[in-house]
Amino acid sequence: MSAETFKRAQDVLAECSRAYTDDELLELLKGLLSRRGRLTGPLINRADELPWAALYRKRFGGLLEAYHRIGYAPPRDYSYRDFTETIKASHKERVATLIEDLKTSGAAVTQDARTELITINAELSMRYLTVRCCRDGRSGRRWFFRFDSLPISDITIAARMSFTNASVLDYYVVPRSEGLRRVIYNGNTNSTLNVYRFGDLSVVKTLIRRTRLVEE
Repeated sequence: MSAETFKRAQDVLAECSRAYTDDELLELLKGLLSRRGRLTGPLINRADELPWAALYRKRFGGLLEAYHRIGYAPPRDYSYRDFTETIKASHKERVATLIEDLKTSGAAVTQDARTELITINAELSMRYLTVRCCRDGRSGRRWFFRFDSLPISDITIAARMSFTNASVLDYYVVPRSEGLRRVIYNGNTNSTLNVYRFGDLSVVKTLIRRTRLVEE
């Protein structure tokens, strides 16, 4: 490793360990915008006086939100890419929370690193989907549920996101035996999908609960 590379690595470690306040981060962002006239992730990463763009994403939920706080609107629409990263991060957090809740309930839980398939008590497989809200000029909003997508599991949990895709509206817990494939849902109260709708995931704990049978 060259001296220059080593120094850069040390600088990065120092930046990571420094505790920035939100105001400090935004002021640094304003300064970069003033000098360069625009903001992008690569520009932030190349600026010596700023921490990595990943810190802004983590602190503000995405670069777009950080830009918004300093009154900057990027000339191109980067919102989809940045928002996708935010959705993926929140998805992982919800899955991790579910796994911890199941473990706390006494279940043995494992997750395949490649497929993200969750196995409970070495006998029940489960997958967790995040279903985004899409705009529809006809009905306003709709959600695409793909229960037949891979990997195959005994139970599918589908978290339906809000209109802004910032939070979960409700959950749909569907066993594979029901044979559902793909459903386009617009929130209609008459939809058969509502049979599987739950306000939270406490029903999952009920599904996996084991009952001890006693012979008389």
